[in-house]
Amino acid sequence: MKSMQILETIDFVLKEYRYIIIDEAQDFNKDIIKLIYDKAVENNIKLVVFYDKNQLIFQNDLPDVTRCCGKNKK
Repeated sequence: MKSMQILETIDFVLKEYRYIIIDEAQDFNKDIIKLIYDKAVENNIKLVVFYDKNQLIFQNDLPDVTRCCGKNKK
């Protein structure tokens, strides 16, 4: 998926849903997770991320979500 398609998809999802669940996040690039997180925060969307460091198929360097996105203070 190209960058513009990713942004368009994220914007569509944010307009349609109040909650976003990402499953198998270990298969995502950490920059994409961060982008989705930042956009969710901007739009007051709840985000839940599931991943298993033991299943790194693509060997992505996905850090702990708290280190990637920060800690939600709410």
